[in-house]
Amino acid sequence: MLRGGSAPNPTTLQQSSRSWAWTGAGRRRTVLDYFGLARNTGRVLDEDAADELLRALAHPARREILRRCWHAPASAGTLSAALELAPASTSEHLKVLRKTGLVVLTKEGTFRWYQADRQRVAAVSQWLGSFPDPPS
Repeated sequence: MLRGGSAPNPTTLQQSSRSWAWTGAGRRRTVLDYFGLARNTGRVLDEDAADELLRALAHPARREILRRCWHAPASAGTLSAALELAPASTSEHLKVLRKTGLVVLTKEGTFRWYQADRQRVAAVSQWLGSFPDPPS
């Protein structure tokens, strides 16, 4: 918690090149996601990467997690309560989304925030838009 004893307001965060900057008190968030960052290069997806992303998106709970952390970061507890899932199930879904690079985990103090990576979702959309043509 911050000095005032309250959690930071995720709506006051601004995205800046894959890291989140706290705009209220000049604090920075640290990107903790070791899984997906190397994959999120903005390049066109190959068949294997597209298969992996489509498998991750096949589960309805994962799609709902992406929707809920699309506009603002969300905590695992918030996501778990909103989806009415056990914390362990939510954690497993977040792990799959992080490994595929669809969600990025950031840390500020004791808080862990999950945010959808819009560029990675756009890459899936672009790949689907060019289907059935083979990737270049």
